[in-house]
Amino acid sequence: MIDILQKYKTLDGKKTLNEKAIQNFAEICTIKNNYEKIQRLVAEYKTYSLFGNYWLELADSYYETNQYQKCLDSVKQYEALGIDIYRKDYDYATVLPKVIVAAQKVYYNDNARYIENVEKYTQLLTENITTDNWAVQYFAAEVYLDLYNRSSKEKYIETAYNIAMNNVTVLLGEQRKLNETYLAEVKKETIPEPNYKYMSEGQKKEAEKEYKENVKKSDAYNDSLVKARKTELPPLYEPLIINCDLLFGLAEKLQISNSKKDEVEKILQTANNGIFLSNTINDKYSFTPNQKEYHILLEKNKVIIPVSLLNSGCIVNVTISDGNDIVYSDECTIKEVKREGETIDTFNAYYEYKNKQWSDGTRVTVKIIYGEEDYLTFNFKVKEYKSNWLFPDKVVFEEE
Repeated sequence: MIDILQKYKTLDGKKTLNEKAIQNFAEICTIKNNYEKIQRLVAEYKTYSLFGNYWLELADSYYETNQYQKCLDSVKQYEALGIDIYRKDYDYATVLPKVIVAAQKVYYNDNARYIENVEKYTQLLTENITTDNWAVQYFAAEVYLDLYNRSSKEKYIETAYNIAMNNVTVLLGEQRKLNETYLAEVKKETIPEPNYKYMSEGQKKEAEKEYKENVKKSDAYNDSLVKARKTELPPLYEPLIINCDLLFGLAEKLQISNSKKDEVEKILQTANNGIFLSNTINDKYSFTPNQKEYHILLEKNKVIIPVSLLNSGCIVNVTISDGNDIVYSDECTIKEVKREGETIDTFNAYYEYKNKQWSDGTRVTVKIIYGEEDYLTFNFKVKEYKSNWLFPDKVVFEEE
């Protein structure tokens, strides 16, 4: 800053901040009590009024204390400084989500000003964040959907759709990494032994002790990985799931063309079994009706399900009915995932349930549930039942 002032003599050196002023500002920013912080910042107006971050910090504090109009006023002061030397203003972008909410609060009953201000700040937000910041991009898409609901202008929902599409495309890589890790052998951690050659006896003794402790921790970690793998189901990258839900919801509202549907299908690799290892999730995020028939195997107190029908967040529920009476209904416990080959189609999950009442004609319903949806439902009835005195009862099922 000093070098710039010396080179450009016309600049007013009194408007610059010295090291002590910057240090003081940083200390004020660490204050957790927002009311106290506001008081300190307002008292330092003359010192920091030309410092952009001063106004952003004030805007943030006013928002946190529900002073939404003052939050908007502070942002306008920041904008008036004309601080546009950055390709993307990350400091500005950090505050803008709160500014948008403040504008929604202040102009809630004035639809025209609501749309004008919320649209302005949402556009500024998207211009000042990178495409990999999916959470803020998602927030912006939701705001554009809100603007659509306020105005019925299709341009807002189209913008929201484009943001959701970009988010999905960016997040695919993380799902691929999870898939690769799940299909690969467990990667155990190894601890290299230190080189004791140039150590004194005391240093060697300490190094050996530390090494043994680290090996012990590593062994426990590796054991936990192996144990988890025994019942591990296909992973889902939740940010991708959230954005797929948004994308398909917006696609339905927009009634997108077949060419756009085809574009989404290709991005999600639907024609090649999909980006997810779970068929039920791939079926959900597809515009093509699922023509496949899925089957599971039901045994007495055991359900065997292809892993390709499951995911890490799903629940398997068994309900057993005798006539109109439900005699048993509970979530199953996963006992084991058997990997018969190297592809997901060769993996089977073994679940256990504990019903003890059987009779001819008893019906069993098995549901695979994810979130609030019953993804798949399978119905069985007892085809053959035989009660044995010395040996376990014989129960044979057939799928209805």
